[in-house]
Amino acid sequence: MPKNPSFKSVSKKMKSFKQKYLKYKPVKKNKKAILYGGYNTV
Repeated sequence: MPKNPSFKSVSKKMKSFKQKYLKYKPVKKNKKAILYGGYNTV
């Protein structure tokens, strides 16, 4: 992976997004629903 500052900031954003996502992550069986537009599962 290239070690440029923009990539680092992107990975940082992804990390914070993942943490947020994991916080509100529904049960595993709803994963497919999320992948295919799971707005109705919220």
